[in-house]
Amino acid sequence: MYFLFDFHALLLVIRRDSYSIKVNRMSTLFMVNVPHNCTDDELSKWVESSGIAVKQVRLIRDLVASVSPSFAYVEIQDSIPVADAVQKLNGHNIRERMITVSEARNRVTAA
Repeated sequence: MYFLFDFHALLLVIRRDSYSIKVNRMSTLFMVNVPHNCTDDELSKWVESSGIAVKQVRLIRDLVASVSPSFAYVEIQDSIPVADAVQKLNGHNIRERMITVSEARNRVTAA
């Protein structure tokens, strides 16, 4: 199954299986405005520089162009509450782009 998004005038075709991840509400952050050419490793190091241990980083990528459309999921260790992690990271910059961070929500399926 394929989904079509019009994202900043860039047409992205993203296969459903490529971006579906299990979201543990208690330990996953959702980040918006991540630089397009940011790597998983770079984002992980940025989060860890704030004293937050990272389990996994998942940048959502366009399958055709292999670039990130500016958002990511970051699974963190349970040693820090998600609300504290959001407060530490939200509004800070990666390469002069202000990152918006929130707690990831479980995906709701359409009826």
